[in-house]
Amino acid sequence: MATNLRTYAALWTSKLIRRAMTLIGRNATFFPGDIAYTMSSDVMRVMDKPKNLFAITGTNGKTTSANFLGDVLQDRGIKYMHNSYGSNTVEGVISSFVQFSSFFGRMPYDYGVIEVDERSSLRVYEHMTPTYLLVTNLFRDSYKRNAHVDYIFDIMDSAIPDETVLITNADDMIASRLKPHNRHVTYGIEPLEGEEQVLDSNVVDIENCPICDHPLRKDFVRYNHLGRFTCLHCGHTNMPRDYAITAVDQEKEECTLVHKNQSWVFPLVSRNIVDLYNLVSTVALLHDSGFKMEDLQETYKKISVIESRFYEETCGEIEVIMLMAKAINPIASSRSFDYIRKQSGQIALIFGNTDFRDRGRNQENMAWLYDIDFHFLKQENIVQFITLGPRYKDIEARLLLEGIDPERVHAFEGFSPDIAKEVDYEHVDKIFILNDNDNVDEMMAIRNEVARLAREVRK
Repeated sequence: MATNLRTYAALWTSKLIRRAMTLIGRNATFFPGDIAYTMSSDVMRVMDKPKNLFAITGTNGKTTSANFLGDVLQDRGIKYMHNSYGSNTVEGVISSFVQFSSFFGRMPYDYGVIEVDERSSLRVYEHMTPTYLLVTNLFRDSYKRNAHVDYIFDIMDSAIPDETVLITNADDMIASRLKPHNRHVTYGIEPLEGEEQVLDSNVVDIENCPICDHPLRKDFVRYNHLGRFTCLHCGHTNMPRDYAITAVDQEKEECTLVHKNQSWVFPLVSRNIVDLYNLVSTVALLHDSGFKMEDLQETYKKISVIESRFYEETCGEIEVIMLMAKAINPIASSRSFDYIRKQSGQIALIFGNTDFRDRGRNQENMAWLYDIDFHFLKQENIVQFITLGPRYKDIEARLLLEGIDPERVHAFEGFSPDIAKEVDYEHVDKIFILNDNDNVDEMMAIRNEVARLAREVRK
Protein backbone atom coordinates (compact mmCIF):
# COMPACT_ATOMS: atom_id res chain seq x y z
CA MET A 1 0.00 0.00 0.00
CA ALA A 2 2.80 2.41 0.95
CA THR A 3 4.53 1.66 -2.34
CA ASN A 4 1.38 2.46 -4.32
CA LEU A 5 0.88 5.73 -2.44
CA ARG A 6 4.48 6.75 -3.08
CA THR A 7 4.15 5.87 -6.77
CA TYR A 8 0.93 7.84 -7.21
CA ALA A 9 2.45 10.71 -5.25
CA ALA A 10 5.30 10.73 -7.74
CA LEU A 11 2.83 10.82 -10.64
CA TRP A 12 0.75 13.64 -9.15
CA THR A 13 3.79 15.67 -8.13
CA SER A 14 5.28 15.42 -11.61
CA LYS A 15 1.95 16.51 -13.14
CA LEU A 16 1.88 19.58 -10.89
CA ILE A 17 5.49 20.41 -11.79
CA ARG A 18 4.75 20.01 -15.48
CA ARG A 19 1.73 22.31 -15.18
CA ALA A 20 3.78 24.95 -13.38
CA MET A 21 6.59 24.76 -15.93
CA THR A 22 4.25 25.13 -18.91
CA LEU A 23 2.63 28.17 -17.26
CA ILE A 24 6.01 29.95 -17.22
CA GLY A 25 6.82 28.93 -20.79
CA ARG A 26 9.14 25.97 -20.14
CA ASN A 27 9.02 22.78 -22.22
CA ALA A 28 8.75 20.41 -19.24
CA THR A 29 10.15 17.51 -21.28
CA PHE A 30 12.70 16.22 -18.73
CA PHE A 31 12.38 17.65 -15.22
CA PRO A 32 8.90 16.29 -14.32
CA GLY A 33 10.06 12.79 -15.25
CA ASP A 34 13.28 13.26 -13.31
CA ILE A 35 11.34 14.18 -10.17
CA ALA A 36 8.88 11.32 -10.64
CA TYR A 37 11.65 8.75 -11.14
CA THR A 38 13.54 10.07 -8.08
CA MET A 39 10.43 9.76 -5.92
CA SER A 40 9.49 6.31 -7.26
CA SER A 41 11.59 4.36 -9.76
CA ASP A 42 8.56 2.28 -10.79
CA VAL A 43 6.26 5.23 -11.45
CA MET A 44 5.63 3.98 -15.00
CA ARG A 45 4.05 0.86 -13.55
CA VAL A 46 0.90 2.76 -12.56
CA MET A 47 0.49 4.45 -15.95
CA ASP A 48 -1.33 2.72 -18.78
CA LYS A 49 0.53 2.07 -22.03
CA PRO A 50 -0.96 2.40 -25.51
CA LYS A 51 -2.10 -0.89 -27.04
CA ASN A 52 0.13 -0.19 -30.03
CA LEU A 53 3.41 1.11 -28.69
CA PHE A 54 6.11 1.81 -31.27
CA ALA A 55 9.59 2.39 -29.83
CA ILE A 56 12.59 3.57 -31.84
CA THR A 57 16.20 3.19 -30.80
CA GLY A 58 19.69 3.05 -32.32
CA THR A 59 22.72 5.26 -32.79
CA ASN A 60 21.52 7.41 -35.69
CA GLY A 61 18.12 8.06 -37.26
CA LYS A 62 15.91 7.75 -34.16
CA THR A 63 14.33 11.19 -34.32
CA THR A 64 13.69 11.20 -38.07
CA SER A 65 12.19 7.70 -37.93
CA ALA A 66 9.99 8.64 -34.97
CA ASN A 67 8.84 11.73 -36.86
CA PHE A 68 7.95 9.62 -39.91
CA LEU A 69 5.85 7.27 -37.77
CA GLY A 70 4.11 10.20 -36.11
CA ASP A 71 3.46 11.89 -39.44
CA VAL A 72 1.76 8.75 -40.77
CA LEU A 73 -0.44 8.37 -37.69
CA GLN A 74 -1.40 12.04 -37.83
CA ASP A 75 -2.20 11.85 -41.54
CA ARG A 76 -4.45 8.85 -40.90
CA GLY A 77 -6.32 10.82 -38.23
CA ILE A 78 -4.94 8.72 -35.38
CA LYS A 79 -4.22 10.49 -32.09
CA TYR A 80 -1.13 9.22 -30.31
CA MET A 81 1.21 9.94 -27.41
CA HIS A 82 4.89 10.66 -28.10
CA ASN A 83 8.11 12.18 -26.75
CA SER A 84 9.06 14.04 -29.92
CA TYR A 85 9.51 17.32 -28.06
CA GLY A 86 11.66 15.99 -25.27
CA SER A 87 14.36 13.72 -23.98
CA ASN A 88 14.69 10.08 -25.02
CA THR A 89 16.14 8.98 -21.66
CA VAL A 90 13.99 7.38 -18.96
CA GLU A 91 13.23 10.81 -17.48
CA GLY A 92 12.00 12.11 -20.83
CA VAL A 93 9.93 9.00 -21.49
CA ILE A 94 8.28 9.30 -18.07
CA SER A 95 7.63 13.01 -18.71
CA SER A 96 5.78 12.08 -21.89
CA PHE A 97 3.60 9.51 -20.12
CA VAL A 98 2.91 12.10 -17.41
CA GLN A 99 1.89 14.59 -20.11
CA PHE A 100 -0.51 12.30 -21.98
CA SER A 101 -1.99 10.22 -19.14
CA SER A 102 -4.88 11.15 -16.88
CA PHE A 103 -4.64 12.09 -13.19
CA PHE A 104 -4.76 8.39 -12.29
CA GLY A 105 -2.45 7.27 -15.08
CA ARG A 106 -5.07 6.22 -17.62
CA MET A 107 -3.94 6.46 -21.26
CA PRO A 108 -6.60 7.73 -23.70
CA TYR A 109 -4.63 6.86 -26.85
CA ASP A 110 -4.29 3.50 -28.57
CA TYR A 111 -1.00 4.44 -30.25
CA GLY A 112 2.32 5.68 -28.92
CA VAL A 113 5.62 6.61 -30.58
CA ILE A 114 8.55 6.66 -28.15
CA GLU A 115 12.17 7.38 -29.01
CA VAL A 116 14.48 5.54 -26.59
CA ASP A 117 18.12 6.24 -25.83
CA GLU A 118 20.06 2.99 -26.18
CA ARG A 119 21.79 3.25 -22.82
CA SER A 120 18.48 3.95 -21.07
CA SER A 121 17.06 0.61 -22.24
CA LEU A 122 17.42 -1.11 -18.87
CA ARG A 123 15.32 1.48 -17.06
CA VAL A 124 12.83 2.26 -19.84
CA TYR A 125 11.80 -1.32 -20.67
CA GLU A 126 11.52 -2.33 -17.02
CA HIS A 127 7.89 -1.17 -16.98
CA MET A 128 7.22 -0.67 -20.69
CA THR A 129 6.93 -3.41 -23.30
CA PRO A 130 6.88 -1.98 -26.83
CA THR A 131 4.71 -3.76 -29.37
CA TYR A 132 7.42 -3.02 -31.93
CA LEU A 133 10.98 -1.80 -31.46
CA LEU A 134 12.61 -0.27 -34.53
CA VAL A 135 16.40 -0.48 -34.29
CA THR A 136 17.98 1.90 -36.80
CA ASN A 137 21.62 0.84 -36.43
CA LEU A 138 24.36 0.43 -33.83
CA PHE A 139 27.66 2.32 -34.10
CA ARG A 140 30.18 3.69 -31.67
CA ASP A 141 28.96 7.00 -30.29
CA SER A 142 29.76 9.43 -27.47
CA TYR A 143 33.07 8.59 -25.78
CA LYS A 144 31.61 9.57 -22.42
CA ARG A 145 28.44 7.47 -22.55
CA ASN A 146 28.56 4.68 -25.11
CA ALA A 147 31.66 4.67 -27.28
CA HIS A 148 32.01 0.87 -27.38
CA VAL A 149 29.28 -0.65 -29.53
CA ASP A 150 29.51 -4.08 -27.83
CA TYR A 151 28.85 -2.41 -24.47
CA ILE A 152 25.65 -0.84 -25.79
CA PHE A 153 24.64 -4.06 -27.55
CA ASP A 154 24.84 -6.02 -24.28
CA ILE A 155 22.72 -3.43 -22.45
CA MET A 156 20.03 -3.51 -25.11
CA ASP A 157 20.10 -7.29 -25.54
CA SER A 158 19.50 -7.83 -21.83
CA ALA A 159 16.78 -5.16 -21.57
CA ILE A 160 14.52 -5.63 -24.60
CA PRO A 161 11.39 -7.60 -23.61
CA ASP A 162 10.96 -11.07 -25.10
CA GLU A 163 7.47 -10.21 -26.37
CA THR A 164 8.59 -7.21 -28.47
CA VAL A 165 8.77 -7.55 -32.25
CA LEU A 166 12.07 -6.16 -33.54
CA ILE A 167 12.31 -4.17 -36.78
CA THR A 168 16.01 -4.60 -37.52
CA ASN A 169 18.43 -3.46 -40.18
CA ALA A 170 19.55 -6.53 -42.13
CA ASP A 171 22.50 -4.52 -43.47
CA ASP A 172 23.81 -4.05 -39.91
CA MET A 173 25.42 -7.27 -38.72
CA ILE A 174 25.60 -5.90 -35.17
CA ALA A 175 22.07 -4.54 -34.62
CA SER A 176 20.35 -7.45 -36.37
CA ARG A 177 21.78 -9.89 -33.79
CA LEU A 178 19.79 -8.35 -30.92
CA LYS A 179 17.36 -10.72 -29.16
CA PRO A 180 17.73 -13.61 -31.63
CA HIS A 181 14.74 -15.49 -30.19
CA ASN A 182 12.32 -12.58 -30.66
CA ARG A 183 10.37 -12.20 -33.85
CA HIS A 184 12.36 -10.09 -36.33
CA VAL A 185 11.11 -8.11 -39.30
CA THR A 186 14.11 -7.01 -41.34
CA TYR A 187 14.72 -4.18 -43.78
CA GLY A 188 17.57 -2.89 -45.90
CA ILE A 189 18.74 -1.43 -49.18
CA GLU A 190 20.13 -3.52 -52.01
CA PRO A 191 23.25 -2.24 -53.82
CA LEU A 192 21.83 0.46 -56.07
CA GLU A 193 22.67 1.07 -59.69
CA GLY A 194 25.83 3.16 -59.87
CA GLU A 195 26.34 3.09 -56.09
CA GLU A 196 29.98 3.09 -55.05
CA GLN A 197 31.22 1.27 -51.98
CA VAL A 198 32.65 3.38 -49.13
CA LEU A 199 35.81 1.52 -48.19
CA ASP A 200 37.79 4.42 -46.68
CA SER A 201 35.91 5.00 -43.40
CA ASN A 202 37.98 5.54 -40.27
CA VAL A 203 35.48 3.63 -38.14
CA VAL A 204 34.49 0.01 -38.81
CA ASP A 205 32.89 -1.56 -35.73
CA ILE A 206 32.92 -5.17 -36.93
CA GLU A 207 35.68 -6.84 -38.95
CA ASN A 208 35.48 -10.43 -37.71
CA CYS A 209 32.63 -12.90 -37.69
CA PRO A 210 30.51 -12.56 -34.51
CA ILE A 211 30.08 -16.35 -34.47
CA CYS A 212 33.58 -17.76 -34.99
CA ASP A 213 35.81 -14.62 -34.92
CA HIS A 214 37.33 -15.25 -38.37
CA PRO A 215 37.69 -12.33 -40.81
CA LEU A 216 34.57 -11.39 -42.74
CA ARG A 217 34.55 -11.11 -46.53
CA LYS A 218 33.23 -7.73 -47.63
CA ASP A 219 30.62 -8.46 -50.29
CA PHE A 220 29.34 -4.87 -50.37
CA VAL A 221 30.18 -2.00 -47.99
CA ARG A 222 27.74 0.90 -48.03
CA TYR A 223 29.51 2.74 -45.23
CA ASN A 224 31.31 1.81 -42.03
CA HIS A 225 29.99 -1.69 -41.19
CA LEU A 226 26.67 -1.36 -43.04
CA GLY A 227 26.49 -3.66 -46.04
CA ARG A 228 26.71 -7.37 -46.79
CA PHE A 229 29.39 -9.64 -45.33
CA THR A 230 30.12 -13.37 -45.34
CA CYS A 231 32.28 -15.53 -43.11
CA LEU A 232 34.11 -18.06 -45.28
CA HIS A 233 34.93 -20.16 -42.22
CA CYS A 234 31.46 -20.83 -40.74
CA GLY A 235 29.18 -19.43 -43.44
CA HIS A 236 27.56 -16.75 -41.27
CA THR A 237 26.15 -13.83 -43.24
CA ASN A 238 23.57 -11.05 -43.00
CA MET A 239 19.91 -11.78 -42.42
CA PRO A 240 17.72 -11.62 -45.57
CA ARG A 241 15.75 -8.41 -46.06
CA ASP A 242 11.97 -8.72 -45.59
CA TYR A 243 11.49 -5.17 -46.89
CA ALA A 244 14.07 -3.87 -49.35
CA ILE A 245 14.70 -0.76 -51.37
CA THR A 246 15.85 -2.15 -54.72
CA ALA A 247 16.08 0.93 -56.96
CA VAL A 248 16.20 4.72 -56.77
CA ASP A 249 15.24 7.17 -59.52
CA GLN A 250 16.76 10.53 -58.60
CA GLU A 251 15.13 12.34 -61.52
CA LYS A 252 11.63 11.20 -60.59
CA GLU A 253 12.53 11.44 -56.89
CA GLU A 254 11.15 8.01 -56.11
CA CYS A 255 12.31 4.57 -55.03
CA THR A 256 11.12 0.99 -55.42
CA LEU A 257 10.33 -0.99 -52.27
CA VAL A 258 9.92 -4.77 -52.50
CA HIS A 259 8.21 -7.06 -49.97
CA LYS A 260 7.40 -10.72 -50.69
CA ASN A 261 8.16 -10.28 -54.39
CA GLN A 262 5.68 -7.41 -54.73
CA SER A 263 6.90 -3.91 -55.63
CA TRP A 264 5.66 -0.49 -54.55
CA VAL A 265 6.91 2.96 -55.54
CA PHE A 266 7.56 5.46 -52.76
CA PRO A 267 8.70 9.10 -52.95
CA LEU A 268 12.22 10.00 -51.84
CA VAL A 269 11.99 11.94 -48.60
CA SER A 270 15.52 13.26 -49.24
CA ARG A 271 18.55 12.43 -51.37
CA ASN A 272 20.54 11.16 -48.39
CA ILE A 273 20.98 7.37 -48.15
CA VAL A 274 20.44 7.59 -44.38
CA ASP A 275 16.89 8.83 -44.91
CA LEU A 276 16.28 5.98 -47.34
CA TYR A 277 16.93 3.62 -44.42
CA ASN A 278 14.54 5.69 -42.28
CA LEU A 279 11.87 5.33 -44.96
CA VAL A 280 12.10 1.57 -45.48
CA SER A 281 12.35 0.83 -41.75
CA THR A 282 9.24 2.81 -40.85
CA VAL A 283 7.28 1.36 -43.77
CA ALA A 284 8.26 -2.12 -42.55
CA LEU A 285 6.97 -1.41 -39.04
CA LEU A 286 3.74 0.21 -40.15
CA HIS A 287 2.91 -2.39 -42.79
CA ASP A 288 3.64 -5.28 -40.44
CA SER A 289 1.42 -3.67 -37.80
CA GLY A 290 -1.54 -3.58 -40.17
CA PHE A 291 -1.37 -0.43 -42.29
CA LYS A 292 -2.04 -0.93 -46.01
CA MET A 293 0.87 -0.34 -48.33
CA GLU A 294 -1.28 1.70 -50.73
CA ASP A 295 -2.24 4.06 -47.89
CA LEU A 296 1.40 4.38 -46.86
CA GLN A 297 2.38 5.28 -50.42
CA GLU A 298 -0.05 8.21 -50.39
CA THR A 299 0.95 9.37 -46.92
CA TYR A 300 4.72 9.35 -47.59
CA LYS A 301 4.13 11.78 -50.47
CA LYS A 302 3.36 14.36 -47.77
CA ILE A 303 6.36 13.58 -45.54
CA SER A 304 9.66 15.44 -45.48
CA VAL A 305 12.70 15.58 -43.21
CA ILE A 306 12.41 18.37 -40.63
CA GLU A 307 14.36 21.52 -41.50
CA SER A 308 16.80 21.25 -38.58
CA ARG A 309 18.10 18.01 -40.17
CA PHE A 310 17.95 18.81 -43.87
CA TYR A 311 16.86 22.11 -45.39
CA GLU A 312 17.67 22.91 -49.01
CA GLU A 313 16.80 26.15 -50.78
CA THR A 314 17.90 27.75 -54.05
CA CYS A 315 18.76 31.38 -53.32
CA GLY A 316 19.37 33.24 -56.56
CA GLU A 317 22.02 31.19 -58.33
CA ILE A 318 23.33 29.49 -55.17
CA GLU A 319 22.01 26.41 -53.35
CA VAL A 320 21.98 26.82 -49.56
CA ILE A 321 21.77 23.53 -47.64
CA MET A 322 21.48 23.17 -43.87
CA LEU A 323 22.55 19.66 -42.85
CA MET A 324 22.59 17.98 -39.45
CA ALA A 325 26.02 16.66 -38.40
CA LYS A 326 25.66 15.79 -34.71
CA ALA A 327 28.55 16.68 -32.43
CA ILE A 328 30.36 13.89 -30.51
CA ASN A 329 28.92 11.38 -32.99
CA PRO A 330 31.62 10.49 -35.55
CA ILE A 331 29.35 8.38 -37.77
CA ALA A 332 26.69 11.09 -38.13
CA SER A 333 29.26 13.70 -39.14
CA SER A 334 31.02 11.29 -41.51
CA ARG A 335 27.70 10.54 -43.25
CA SER A 336 27.18 14.26 -43.80
CA PHE A 337 30.75 14.64 -45.07
CA ASP A 338 30.27 11.73 -47.48
CA TYR A 339 27.09 13.34 -48.82
CA ILE A 340 28.94 16.64 -49.35
CA ARG A 341 31.91 15.10 -51.15
CA LYS A 342 29.58 13.59 -53.75
CA GLN A 343 28.18 17.00 -54.71
CA SER A 344 29.18 18.89 -57.84
CA GLY A 345 30.03 22.57 -58.19
CA GLN A 346 32.14 24.89 -56.05
CA ILE A 347 31.28 24.47 -52.37
CA ALA A 348 31.64 26.58 -49.22
CA LEU A 349 31.30 24.67 -45.95
CA ILE A 350 30.32 26.23 -42.61
CA PHE A 351 31.00 24.11 -39.50
CA GLY A 352 28.52 24.82 -36.73
CA ASN A 353 28.43 21.30 -35.30
CA THR A 354 30.90 21.54 -32.41
CA ASP A 355 28.80 23.35 -29.80
CA PHE A 356 28.30 20.33 -27.58
CA ARG A 357 27.37 21.07 -23.96
CA ASP A 358 27.14 18.63 -21.09
CA ARG A 359 24.75 19.89 -18.40
CA GLY A 360 25.36 23.47 -19.50
CA ARG A 361 29.14 23.17 -19.67
CA ASN A 362 31.14 22.95 -22.88
CA GLN A 363 32.50 19.45 -23.42
CA GLU A 364 36.30 19.23 -23.20
CA ASN A 365 36.82 15.85 -24.89
CA MET A 366 37.30 16.45 -28.61
CA ALA A 367 38.77 13.03 -29.47
CA TRP A 368 35.65 12.23 -31.51
CA LEU A 369 36.89 14.66 -34.15
CA TYR A 370 39.64 12.19 -35.00
CA ASP A 371 37.17 9.36 -35.66
CA ILE A 372 35.36 11.51 -38.24
CA ASP A 373 36.26 10.99 -41.89
CA PHE A 374 37.66 14.46 -42.52
CA HIS A 375 39.53 13.10 -45.50
CA PHE A 376 36.14 12.99 -47.28
CA LEU A 377 36.39 16.79 -47.45
CA LYS A 378 39.77 16.91 -49.16
CA GLN A 379 38.14 17.77 -52.48
CA GLU A 380 39.23 20.38 -55.01
CA ASN A 381 35.67 21.70 -55.38
CA ILE A 382 35.34 22.51 -51.65
CA VAL A 383 36.94 25.93 -51.82
CA GLN A 384 36.07 27.44 -48.44
CA PHE A 385 35.93 26.06 -44.90
CA ILE A 386 34.49 28.32 -42.17
CA THR A 387 34.70 27.09 -38.57
CA LEU A 388 32.51 28.52 -35.79
CA GLY A 389 31.63 28.23 -32.13
CA PRO A 390 33.61 27.71 -28.94
CA ARG A 391 35.55 24.85 -30.60
CA TYR A 392 36.35 26.66 -33.83
CA LYS A 393 40.11 26.21 -33.31
CA ASP A 394 39.73 22.45 -32.82
CA ILE A 395 37.98 22.13 -36.17
CA GLU A 396 40.59 24.34 -37.81
CA ALA A 397 43.39 22.15 -36.43
CA ARG A 398 41.61 18.99 -37.58
CA LEU A 399 41.24 20.36 -41.12
CA LEU A 400 44.88 21.38 -41.29
CA LEU A 401 46.05 18.00 -39.99
CA GLU A 402 44.03 16.38 -42.78
CA GLY A 403 46.02 18.41 -45.30
CA ILE A 404 43.40 21.01 -46.20
CA ASP A 405 44.97 24.13 -47.75
CA PRO A 406 45.25 26.75 -44.94
CA GLU A 407 44.24 29.46 -47.42
CA ARG A 408 40.80 27.86 -47.64
CA VAL A 409 40.23 27.73 -43.86
CA HIS A 410 38.67 30.66 -41.99
CA ALA A 411 38.12 30.40 -38.22
CA PHE A 412 35.70 32.53 -36.21
CA GLU A 413 34.62 32.33 -32.59
CA GLY A 414 30.92 32.48 -31.76
CA PHE A 415 27.75 32.07 -33.82
CA SER A 416 27.04 35.61 -35.03
CA PRO A 417 24.99 35.87 -38.25
CA ASP A 418 27.64 38.38 -39.38
CA ILE A 419 29.82 35.36 -40.19
CA ALA A 420 27.66 34.98 -43.29
CA LYS A 421 29.58 37.90 -44.79
CA GLU A 422 32.74 35.76 -44.93
CA VAL A 423 31.35 33.42 -47.60
CA ASP A 424 32.83 33.97 -51.04
CA TYR A 425 29.49 34.13 -52.82
CA GLU A 426 31.03 35.15 -56.13
CA HIS A 427 32.89 31.85 -56.48
CA VAL A 428 30.61 29.19 -54.99
CA ASP A 429 27.61 27.27 -56.30
CA LYS A 430 26.58 25.57 -53.06
CA ILE A 431 26.87 26.50 -49.39
CA PHE A 432 26.56 23.73 -46.79
CA ILE A 433 25.80 24.75 -43.20
CA LEU A 434 26.38 22.01 -40.61
CA ASN A 435 24.46 22.21 -37.35
CA ASP A 436 24.22 20.23 -34.12
CA ASN A 437 21.13 19.37 -32.05
CA ASP A 438 22.11 21.96 -29.45
CA ASN A 439 22.46 25.02 -31.68
CA VAL A 440 19.66 24.80 -34.24
CA ASP A 441 18.41 28.33 -33.52
CA GLU A 442 21.87 29.92 -33.82
CA MET A 443 22.69 28.06 -37.04
CA MET A 444 19.26 28.79 -38.53
CA ALA A 445 19.90 32.49 -37.98
CA ILE A 446 23.23 32.15 -39.81
CA ARG A 447 21.53 30.14 -42.57
CA ASN A 448 18.92 32.83 -43.04
CA GLU A 449 21.58 35.52 -43.38
CA VAL A 450 23.57 33.36 -45.80
CA ALA A 451 20.40 32.86 -47.86
CA ARG A 452 19.68 36.61 -47.88
CA LEU A 453 23.19 37.47 -49.08
CA ALA A 454 23.17 34.66 -51.64
CA ARG A 455 20.01 36.11 -53.24
CA GLU A 456 21.78 39.45 -53.74
CA VAL A 457 24.68 37.94 -55.70
CA ARG A 458 24.76 38.41 -59.44
CA LYS A 459 27.46 36.24 -60.98
